[in-house]
Amino acid sequence: MTEFDSHITISLSQQACMERAIAHLSEGDKSHFQNSIGRFLPIAEWKGLTLNADGDIIKIKWDSLFMEEGSIDFAWLPPTVEMFSATHCSLVGPLYFGQLPYSMRIFSVRDNKLSGNIHFDSLPIQMASLDLGKNAFHGNLDMTNLPPSMRYLYLDDNHFGGHLDLTKLPRTMYGLDLDRNKFHSDIVIGKLPVDMRAISLSGNGIQEEEILKLSIDEDVRIWKNECGESFLKGKLGNDMASW
Repeated sequence: MTEFDSHITISLSQQACMERAIAHLSEGDKSHFQNSIGRFLPIAEWKGLTLNADGDIIKIKWDSLFMEEGSIDFAWLPPTVEMFSATHCSLVGPLYFGQLPYSMRIFSVRDNKLSGNIHFDSLPIQMASLDLGKNAFHGNLDMTNLPPSMRYLYLDDNHFGGHLDLTKLPRTMYGLDLDRNKFHSDIVIGKLPVDMRAISLSGNGIQEEEILKLSIDEDVRIWKNECGESFLKGKLGNDMASW
C-alpha cells in the first residue's frame, strides 16, 4: 500500500486484518502469533492485544517483540485500535500516518529502524501522544497543522532539520522533544501553549542564547536538568519531572 491509500479494513474481519498487518514480518517474528504447525492463532490468543467486550482490538502492545528486520502494514490495523506500541524492535521502512486507524490516540515506535519523511497533516485527528524517537527519520517538519488534541510529541534522536515553525502548536501541547536532530538557527518560536511544560532542543546545532532570540514569547526561559540538558519553558514550565 502507498501513502495515499485510505484505511480499507472495515469490511474485513479483525482476524484477517491482523494477519495482513504482520505479513511482512520475518517468519520468526510471525511465529509469536502462530501455533506449532504455523497456522495463525485466534486474535484473542495473540500476544499484546487488548480486546473490548465486543471482541474488537483496542490496544496493541508489542514492545521488544520483533528482533528481526521486518515491517508492519499499518493500513490493515482494525479501525477500532486506539493505542499502538512497538518500541525497541527492528521495524524498518517508511511511516505513512494516513494509513493509521482514525481512532488512534497513542502511537509509539521508539527505538526502531524506521526512516523517510514525516507528514503530520495526515495524522488521525484524535492523536494525543506520538513517539518516533530513536529512528532514522529525516527531512523538514511542518508542525503548523498538528492534531488539536496533541499533548506529547517525541522526535528525538532522528535526522530532522531545516526550517522549524513552532508558532502554531496545539493549545493542548504539554511536551515536545526535538533533542539530537540537525536543527540550526532557522527556527521560529511563538507563544507557548498555556499548559506547555517544555520544548527540548539539546544536541542540535544551536546555542541557548540563539534559542531565546528566536522566541517571540517574552516568558520563554532556558531551564537545565541535572544532566545538563536544556529545555525551553514558559510561565508554567516548572515541573519538568512530570513529562
